[in-house]
Amino acid sequence: MANWRTRGLVGVALMIAIVWTVTPIYWTVAMSVQFESDVYVRNPSLFPLHPTDYFYLLALGLPVPKGLVRTGISASEGIPKILSQGLRNSIIVAVVTSTITVGVASVAAYVFARLRFRFKNGLLVTLLASQSLPPIAVIVPYFILLGSLRLVGSITGLIIVYLSLLIPLVTWVLMSFFATLPWDVEKAARMDGCGRLMVLRKIVMPLAAPGIFVGWVLAFLYSYNEFVYALILTSGTPAQTMPLAVTVLFMQETTYPTLAAVVTLSLIPVFIVALFFQKYMTQLRMVDPAAVIIR
Repeated sequence: MANWRTRGLVGVALMIAIVWTVTPIYWTVAMSVQFESDVYVRNPSLFPLHPTDYFYLLALGLPVPKGLVRTGISASEGIPKILSQGLRNSIIVAVVTSTITVGVASVAAYVFARLRFRFKNGLLVTLLASQSLPPIAVIVPYFILLGSLRLVGSITGLIIVYLSLLIPLVTWVLMSFFATLPWDVEKAARMDGCGRLMVLRKIVMPLAAPGIFVGWVLAFLYSYNEFVYALILTSGTPAQTMPLAVTVLFMQETTYPTLAAVVTLSLIPVFIVALFFQKYMTQLRMVDPAAVIIR
């Protein structure tokens, strides 16, 4: 009886989490296929009454049906340019940042999880403490540093900032995953004459693939959606990312259906990444990082 009750509570909690997560996404997609007359009402319909692809055509700069009045900024001069620029920059920043992050963090996490050395615990605490600083507290030093390097308003500067933020975080996540890997296979390879680097490349990294892919996804999602640093460092420049592009359209009084269409298009890369890597996420095993610190 208690087992069924536990399963029921878990099922209810899962349904609440799904509804809580999916509802904003569904409402955005539903709004993107409706005209303003169906959206700007006191009691909007849960399902689109008169679905249309007009706002997607407008956002992509494609020909729109004749007789429909364009709202917001023009398709030829505004929305497609802002959308393509923001989407391109976000994808470049996210892919480069996440790839470099997992490359560095994987090696660092292996060292922290497997080796014993002086100041290990102090370095781990420092990694964790670096994530406790609010963005507003470090944005000014970042701005001054990148300004001296002439990297303000550039994709390169934004990537450097994201790397400094994400490498400690992903290292902490992967460290606990490396700690779950079996020691026997690694010890057997060492006894057969394999060096530390060969063991890491041939044995440990393939075994740690699920955790590495999850770390890549975490870094991708953060750098793709991050707003504060992108706002300060790239606002008003050709390097502005997708969150800033949506903000620009909002400030130009673009209609809500148009914004919803732009946001929906911006979600496509995220869904592709999630679908591609979801099988690795289900294989992820974690332990308490504190167990690694005290080893």
